[in-house]
Amino acid sequence: MYEPEVTDGIEPRSPAANLPGHRWVAEEEQVIVDAEGSRAPRGLARAGNGDLLMVASGRSLDSGVAPDHRRAWFVPTDAEVLRSTDRGHSWVAVGELPRSPTAFGSGWYHGLQRLASGRLVILYSVTRQEITPSEPLGPKDSRGRPMRGWSFTRLESIARGVYSDDEGRSWHESPDVDMTPFRSLQPWGCGPLFETADGTVVASFRGHLSQAEFDTSVTSNGLIRSHDGGASWGDASVLHRAEPGSYVWFNENAILPLADGRWLAVIRCNYTNDPGQWVRDIFTKHSSDRGRTWSSPAKTGFYGGEFLLLALPDGGVLMVWAHTNPDYHRDEGEPLGVYYALSYDGGESWTRRQVLYQRHEDRLFEHVGTPSGVVLDDDSVIVVYHCGQAEHGPRGKTRVGATWLRKRPGGGER
Repeated sequence: MYEPEVTDGIEPRSPAANLPGHRWVAEEEQVIVDAEGSRAPRGLARAGNGDLLMVASGRSLDSGVAPDHRRAWFVPTDAEVLRSTDRGHSWVAVGELPRSPTAFGSGWYHGLQRLASGRLVILYSVTRQEITPSEPLGPKDSRGRPMRGWSFTRLESIARGVYSDDEGRSWHESPDVDMTPFRSLQPWGCGPLFETADGTVVASFRGHLSQAEFDTSVTSNGLIRSHDGGASWGDASVLHRAEPGSYVWFNENAILPLADGRWLAVIRCNYTNDPGQWVRDIFTKHSSDRGRTWSSPAKTGFYGGEFLLLALPDGGVLMVWAHTNPDYHRDEGEPLGVYYALSYDGGESWTRRQVLYQRHEDRLFEHVGTPSGVVLDDDSVIVVYHCGQAEHGPRGKTRVGATWLRKRPGGGER
């Protein structure tokens, strides 16, 4: 049974190696989408002429309450395609995605990617569940309320690919994803889709492999593939297999192919059966066979979730993550927000974390996360994320924020 030590979540486990003679600095921050309803980014990509394309959607929580359980599933208000001609500073709507491409119900879009062919591809998933709350765990949340545990009592899941050949003006659906051997597929909060050199499109997700995982409220992690440009999906494999009843299990994740042929994965680790410890450590894994098998998880020294991995023009890897909930991510008194770190040895070591977006002091329960990003040129990167929610859950409003990273002289933060 794998039971890592809990980290303090602030320092990398070892100093960064192979650092270049420059730094990537967060120099500009802006709210870029502030609509009447909530918005969160579901993916960012480059158009054929270099413009930026973003899928943004709202979110509400449709729930019915009974004496002994709460049935809940996530329902987006809408999902639209936005376009920017000025490197992400202003945006206009150019299309909409199907509100509910399945008769099963409404759900989430996630992971927008533009393929070499010019096609835009994104995953759509629906998860319906019943949640049974447990007795109070002991600790209290930020508002002084006792925290409660919970477990799934029923879960249904369906997923499809959705793709566009006209840069988001019209969309087509794939057949239902064949997620075998998984029983559920939940890609939200995971990294963007990516395309390999042979044209295979890959998405990572979390989900259940067995009834035992479902019964104990833990998830495994997996990959799903498309070998025809997103028109159909299947060929799933396991990234990390949960151990029901163990102390730890893994949740949100992201994967990036490296220049040396390996694939790098980052995964959020959840600790269970220990109510006093809400830290969520970030681990890495590597694959040398295109995601069929993976190394044992290695601790980064950071914690959080909802990841972006991005290959930088200078050969480095940018990792972005979020501290998403003040009730659980106290971070030794550090501000909640969106952070980033860099690696120049394929994720073996990392620089110290840097602030990308910091929660405002007057927004005690602000929720942040779902980062997505693209390289603008050799010296600049844009990262988008959701922010600005006054209350965690359906009562508040989220906006889309952006931060621009720029390459500047001087050594990186080790």
